[in-house]
Amino acid sequence: MAGSVGKSRFVGCLVRHPCVFACGTLLVAILLAIIGPAAVIGAGDTVFSTENSYDIDHITAENQDAFMLAIEDTRPKKVYS
Repeated sequence: MAGSVGKSRFVGCLVRHPCVFACGTLLVAILLAIIGPAAVIGAGDTVFSTENSYDIDHITAENQDAFMLAIEDTRPKKVYS
């Protein structure tokens, strides 16, 4: 096999054992799907936080301000007679 020109050892192994590669790929995908979110939650990120806090320096604070102003502008006005 080593003396063969144009043949890859990886492709030869993949052709001989496709189930091993498929199971290995599935195992890596499952591990990444479990470890990825666990690492984000473990880092203390506020992506999954349930707190309703307002931080003026947060990136979405400007959007929240604009939203609150839009709500105030669309409320019916009280008419005093």
